[in-house]
Amino acid sequence: MIKFFRQLRYNLLESGKTRKYFKYAIGEIVLVVIGILIALSINNKNELRKNDIKVNSFLKQIHSELAYNIKRIDELTLDLKKKDSFIYLIMNNKIEHKNHRRNADFIISSSDVMVIKDEGFKTFMLNPSIISSHFAPLIIDLKELYITDKEFVEFSNDKVDDVVNDYLDWLSVNTTWYYNGYFGNELKQTDEEINFYFSNNSQYHNWVRHHYMYSVENLYPSIITFRFHAYEIYKKLTKILHLTDDDIESFSIEISEQEKQHITGTYQNGETTVEIVNRNNKFYINDDIELFLINKTFYIANTPNSFFRTFDLDEHKNVTGITVNIGNYLYKAEKIK
Repeated sequence: MIKFFRQLRYNLLESGKTRKYFKYAIGEIVLVVIGILIALSINNKNELRKNDIKVNSFLKQIHSELAYNIKRIDELTLDLKKKDSFIYLIMNNKIEHKNHRRNADFIISSSDVMVIKDEGFKTFMLNPSIISSHFAPLIIDLKELYITDKEFVEFSNDKVDDVVNDYLDWLSVNTTWYYNGYFGNELKQTDEEINFYFSNNSQYHNWVRHHYMYSVENLYPSIITFRFHAYEIYKKLTKILHLTDDDIESFSIEISEQEKQHITGTYQNGETTVEIVNRNNKFYINDDIELFLINKTFYIANTPNSFFRTFDLDEHKNVTGITVNIGNYLYKAEKIK
């Protein structure tokens, strides 16, 4: 083919048809340019397709890590709920001696912290050249979550660790019975130890209050805020990735149809009314705030408000009301229909 075109050009020049030769040459140049442009277009499309595959992979990893973080927060929330309830008993002098060793002391000598997974986000942000501009709103949301919200969580984690370490250091220096916690000696309590925990000791109550401030009053709001934003992004990514119900988490346990009917209904406290509805097998408060059943009595509402929420059950395990509490704050609503 190349030889043919070369011979054609030669014949045109030999026959003195210069004008036709130049027209032909320009036409040939145009064809070459068009060919180059087509090749570049194909190459660009191939690169874009490769970039889309990479971005899709990053977003799926972020989606998966969001699910992990949400489920871990739900587990931690249950632990903090137990801590809140037990600390309430301690601070109101309602703790019994028999509950001491395995509960009262452990409550403030252990660190419940949240370690956030964010490798997908970090990898995503290390590849700005392949990220399309239409992802700008998503990137803003991810930065708020994995920078601002995460910093709040990690700051709270550090404070919880600090107060636990300070408490254990204080015990080791200021008591004669701290060593009793060594392996099998935890049941050998001295009178001094018992008095420390069960004589309305202001020092012990101060430590409990200090621990409560950083674990329940600081850490818990930080993880609930993170969870709220994480779930909103999770829903957005579900749509962006065109995922089906089989590919996503519900973040709620499975319950029977009868149990679903027990939960739905109207709850009232004085003039305040709360409606819980079941829409497409998801529960909502007043038709807009989604609920997540962590177990058959404890649920989390999709809001940044940090309260503990439980369903009240009768002896037949039927729902009779809801309780919202934290510390000394208590709100109860009775199910009226």
